[in-house]
Amino acid sequence: MTHVLLLDSSARVPRSLSRRLTTEFFNLWRTRRPDDQIVRRDLARDPPPHVTEDWIVSAFLAPEERSPGQRRALEASDRLVDEVLAADVIAIGTPMYNYGMPSTLKAWVDQVVRIGRTFSFDL
Repeated sequence: MTHVLLLDSSARVPRSLSRRLTTEFFNLWRTRRPDDQIVRRDLARDPPPHVTEDWIVSAFLAPEERSPGQRRALEASDRLVDEVLAADVIAIGTPMYNYGMPSTLKAWVDQVVRIGRTFSFDL
């Protein structure tokens, strides 16, 4: 079974072209592969938190060194990273706002790019 993570990030709902495309993707995938697990995350309706100083300090500590407050600072990030790590396929539906991605998608990227979890500096 394939695990698919499907992200929507458009602030528009009924008139969104990118949401229309992700819905089409979802429907086609579901038709062809009905047993696969698909997790849909709407970044506009449920935006991830922005990175804070507490988040940064916590992310650069070893897990066993974190205080309860520092673990709480990373809770949302941990959930999002777990979704990414479980996914075999990630599909992102996004518009372009002011020549860039929506801030909710950028916040998601900031939450899932985690040293020691999703990347390292080791060669």
